[in-house]
Amino acid sequence: MRILHVIPWLAQRYGGPAISVPQASVGLAQRGHHVEIVTTNIDRPGVLDVPTGRVIDWDGAAAMFHPISVPSRYITSWSMLDDLRRRASTFDVIHIHYLYRFPGLAAASVARSQGVPYVIQAHGSLDPWHRQQKRWQKDLYHALIEDSIICGASAMVCTSRPEELSIRDLGYTVPTWVIPIGIDANELRAPGVPDFAVATGIGVDARVVTFLGRISAKKGVPLLVESFQSTAAAFPRAHLVIAGPDDEGIGRGLMPMIASAGLADRVSFLGVVGGSEKRTLLQRSDVFVLASADESFGIAVAEAMAVGCPVVVSPDVAIEDVVRASGAGLVVERDPSAIAHAIAMILSEPVRAAAMGEAGRRTVDERFSLPIVAAQLEAMYGAVVSASRRRAGRSIAAKAPTSTTGIWGGPAFRCPCCGNVLAPGASNAKWNCEACGWTGSAAGGIPILLPEPAMAEHDELDHHHAHGHKAAQAAHFDRPGEEAFEIDRPHGTPRLYRFLLAEKFRRAVGPIRPHLVGASALTVCGGSGMDAEFLARAGAAVTTSDLSLGAATRAKARSEQYGLGIQSIVADVEHLPYADQSADLVAVHDGLHHLDDPFAGLSEMARVARRWVVVTEPARASITRVAIRLGLALETEEAGNRVARMEPSEVAAFLEASGYVVLRAERYAMYYPHHPGAVLSLLSRPFVFPIVRVGWRLANALLGRFGNKMVVVAERRTQAE
Repeated sequence: MRILHVIPWLAQRYGGPAISVPQASVGLAQRGHHVEIVTTNIDRPGVLDVPTGRVIDWDGAAAMFHPISVPSRYITSWSMLDDLRRRASTFDVIHIHYLYRFPGLAAASVARSQGVPYVIQAHGSLDPWHRQQKRWQKDLYHALIEDSIICGASAMVCTSRPEELSIRDLGYTVPTWVIPIGIDANELRAPGVPDFAVATGIGVDARVVTFLGRISAKKGVPLLVESFQSTAAAFPRAHLVIAGPDDEGIGRGLMPMIASAGLADRVSFLGVVGGSEKRTLLQRSDVFVLASADESFGIAVAEAMAVGCPVVVSPDVAIEDVVRASGAGLVVERDPSAIAHAIAMILSEPVRAAAMGEAGRRTVDERFSLPIVAAQLEAMYGAVVSASRRRAGRSIAAKAPTSTTGIWGGPAFRCPCCGNVLAPGASNAKWNCEACGWTGSAAGGIPILLPEPAMAEHDELDHHHAHGHKAAQAAHFDRPGEEAFEIDRPHGTPRLYRFLLAEKFRRAVGPIRPHLVGASALTVCGGSGMDAEFLARAGAAVTTSDLSLGAATRAKARSEQYGLGIQSIVADVEHLPYADQSADLVAVHDGLHHLDDPFAGLSEMARVARRWVVVTEPARASITRVAIRLGLALETEEAGNRVARMEPSEVAAFLEASGYVVLRAERYAMYYPHHPGAVLSLLSRPFVFPIVRVGWRLANALLGRFGNKMVVVAERRTQAE
């Protein structure tokens, strides 16, 4: 594969990804891939002394630096944009590092315009601590720019499980891959600088306590300095080394406290260290401390572990679970006395400290080594590229996906009357139940599996049937173009209309979105297959069911038109023709409210689902009663069926009683006409839509809990093998 990394900077002062991205590139190149890095020459307050506009060797990786432009605060580089426009299409996948910067915006925009899949690695930018910094500015930036970039990504790369959970908590539905930062243990264990102690003023017999990283309050440097007063008193040879850029002036601000404590000659600030100096410092350290308030991984911690140095970390460092489980160090609260106690324990117990060091080395070799991480990145890129090619129609002719749960084939069908297993039925053939005598048929390759086959005559468009709907509505629904609209919807509709429908889907599958790839899904009351299409495009193998043969036929036409591989059947949600726990996911969107007893349909959904049930329905709400009076909502739909609005707490309680754990149960505000019309077209104009989208999101953030829509997502406690 041809892989392109886009990152705002590679200067050592920025640490973390500036070091790990070139290392990962080398690891991928060793596996036979062509890998390049595109970046800028920024190195505040100046720039790096490197050639620009051509590929050079940077720590063994192929990198092209571009000059920084105005506005430099945004890490703007117009030269980079031109380069991406010229060369992006020659790569199979683009890996974007960091949010809120020009390089990410430029790379995502070009990738989408040229049809190149891209993945995003936020490097902790979406963690709770970071999101709280400049919150309103970030919320506005997300609404106007960043959310569309994230939602357009083929995947998001997380370096730890906590980072993944933070992203999920924000409601993003992009598939996530948890891949740690690769550590070049061999380079870190190479011989260090012989005269390092003399050059830095650290005594040859000193007990070295080390911090390595940006000097900031978030990373706990003031806490460490305060705790070192106790360490210095208990261990006369203890020496604190703080290495990293002091861009915030935190280090300078700590000097008076250090001097007043009489520790000026026992605390060293080394500035930025890298290469041989960094590995010498880590090798020389007796204990490494990172008491950070937020860390999406903890590269410096892993590097210290790689050379056998015991570590002390706070619970907010993402790999604290690795430290704890492996025994590579101690996990303590962000409190000076707790930090001092942990340091003292390691310095006073050499045997235990040696065991911690060995555990750290072993853990890095087994979990974070470059070859292991490179293989994980390779797998992720391969999956992204393959999925992109399938969507673009560049792979072998589409086939209906196969399911591990048996929902696709004839043998999976059960009699909708008695539940007896049905023998396989061919296209346009019949199914006969030997137990109760029920007979099912097929029309146009669509199985009709209803307790009363005549029910299939119901069509959501014609309404000429005997189920209480108004035949007078036939003229309204049969007008020219209606069938084509139902097959294509939301394709070809205004942008705001598409956004609102996508937002409903996002809320419906948010907690389970990463697990949809390869899962079997059944949509009930599925209509013309719009929700089935959303699920199929998310990677699920989908069967869509509806009481109406006309709707099922349109769903089949949708699948064929867009190459979705969706299976379409006619079935009644109150008598689903499947065995218990047959499909990974059973979902409904605005279907249960048609029933006299919505919970009868929900009971069937809970029975057939193997893992998840998703319910999106109208909610009982004061705003709905107002909308009915204003004519914006209906108590009885045009087709004659009443709207049985539901309460999310009641649905959640029902599913919990059925053996499920509720992952999401919430209200939100949603309104759009079935047909977009002129108003939505107006609100979808380029300069209007971003404002409307921000307003809609803000309104939901403030008033969504009183909204007219509800969604419940639940997962079965125990699943069938």
